[in-house]
Amino acid sequence: MDKTYKIGLIGAGQLGSRYLQGLAKTSLEIEIEVVEPQVAARKTAQERFEQIQVENPKKLTILDSIDGLSGQLDVVIISTNSDVRAAIIKKLLEKKTVGALVLEKVLFQKIGDYQEIEDLLAQKNIKAWVNHASRASPFYMQLKKLFKGSAHIDLNVIGGGWGMACNSLHFIDTFAFLTDNKDLFLSTENLSPQILDAKRAGFKEVTGLLAGRLGGNYFSIHCLEDVAPLSITICSENVAVRVDESNGVYEIAEKTKDWIWQRHQEKIVYFQSETTNLLVEDILLNGKCDLPTYSDAKDLHVPFITALLEHMNKYSSVKFESCPIT
Repeated sequence: MDKTYKIGLIGAGQLGSRYLQGLAKTSLEIEIEVVEPQVAARKTAQERFEQIQVENPKKLTILDSIDGLSGQLDVVIISTNSDVRAAIIKKLLEKKTVGALVLEKVLFQKIGDYQEIEDLLAQKNIKAWVNHASRASPFYMQLKKLFKGSAHIDLNVIGGGWGMACNSLHFIDTFAFLTDNKDLFLSTENLSPQILDAKRAGFKEVTGLLAGRLGGNYFSIHCLEDVAPLSITICSENVAVRVDESNGVYEIAEKTKDWIWQRHQEKIVYFQSETTNLLVEDILLNGKCDLPTYSDAKDLHVPFITALLEHMNKYSSVKFESCPIT
């Protein structure tokens, strides 16, 4: 008889309910336990789960607190806001036995939480990964091979209204993956001094230019306040790539081919509902996945959170003890 795995999902809002849809598609025997205190979100999660038609329907239990979860869980996905995630991890690991964690980003708002949670994971011997999904994208895996051996790589991102504070780490982590480097230096001096309210109540956003480097590889990330198309350019001494993630279009020019642009079309970004089953299966069956480990993600998150917090406190009339981004 096939083993039945127990999967926990904490937070079933917009993104969490998409994780749930992905879990419904797995070929493994699993039982899903969802923790979501908001009644409306629980209803949406149930409806989205039922939209996925599979031959072998999965057992779903929706709870309003961590206390109701089974005592032992093989994998737990934590898809909550950043301001409560550390406390949830602590409560979960205090009360339950967990095999592995998948965490949403940005991980935490407080700098001190990063080391505290790393120590807790080590103490409990729990593997954990952070959902920087570009590393699992076939497109970016091929791109990494294309840039392999480059003396240095440069990245430029420009667009508007895409949520710079909460999404810049997506690009920084992708760049760390392509360069195999996580020695991050950031400059916030060209960010706008205006600290904006984010779409989600209680959180903040920034715009302007965020520049930095990973080792000898330089990047610039530019976000306008008004909505504008997002464009990504990645260059080395031998190859250049222009990427339109949302439309699945990219262009490549290579030195050996006289720097002539060649246009291609390929799915670049996948929905969470399309990938969660593959992610969890890899963890359960192989004890690994393509996402960055908690430790690798921490090495990028901490300097990023530190730099943004200093910038916000420099220009905001309110002084923040933690970085108010999600």
